[in-house]
Amino acid sequence: MKKILLLCSICCLALCVIVISCSKSVKIALSYSVTDTGGVKVPDVYIPDSGTYDFPVWVKFLTGNTDDKVTLKFTGLPVDVKVTPDSFGAKPTYVEHFIFYTNHAARATYPVTLVAYTPTTGYKTFNFNLGVIPADCPAAFIGNLSGANACATAGKYHYTATGVSSPYKNTMFVKNFGGYGPNANVELVLDCRTDSVFIPNGNYGNNVVMHGQGIFTGNQMIIWYTATSIPGGGSDVCTDTLTVMP
Repeated sequence: MKKILLLCSICCLALCVIVISCSKSVKIALSYSVTDTGGVKVPDVYIPDSGTYDFPVWVKFLTGNTDDKVTLKFTGLPVDVKVTPDSFGAKPTYVEHFIFYTNHAARATYPVTLVAYTPTTGYKTFNFNLGVIPADCPAAFIGNLSGANACATAGKYHYTATGVSSPYKNTMFVKNFGGYGPNANVELVLDCRTDSVFIPNGNYGNNVVMHGQGIFTGNQMIIWYTATSIPGGGSDVCTDTLTVMP
């Protein structure tokens, strides 16, 4: 009788072990993506040297463990660039808006990494460039400018012009651009990321219709442009160098 009871006890214990083993859950790894809000890979970022910049990151659930949290954190930021929050974690899908803060930060391009971590998949890294650029590119060119124009038809000549601010960001006007008279008020659009300048096609006064593009660095711009219906008649293709006067 004792043998029968012992045998039953062993069988019951084995059965319990089997049931417990079968009911034990196995966590499935989380699959997710980290992109910008348009679903594109984490992009290069250009922030002003003084001010704030909103950098939204989209963490999208794909498959796997719905209880897994994805935590984000930046590494490689320069000491004069701060970000809030410094880390963030939640169950996907979510969009987190990281805010970069600068105050006279050094202008340069820095390799930065966005690190994502989950308990089931570990670490993933997303590399991008962080560029610190002037908060307002045209600011250095507002005021008196010295112009040196070299044109295919009109030849070379020097003149003075005036840089005037615009209500639009990274946009300015130059009065007497190209030496075409004070009523020739030409719009310049500056791209702080690439140090480039663009003249949209338009009639800028004094019968000057113009378009062009160029580059700027420090206190100087070099612009290649085409002008038609110029005051003397006809058209011309020119290279204009504008330098900030001391």
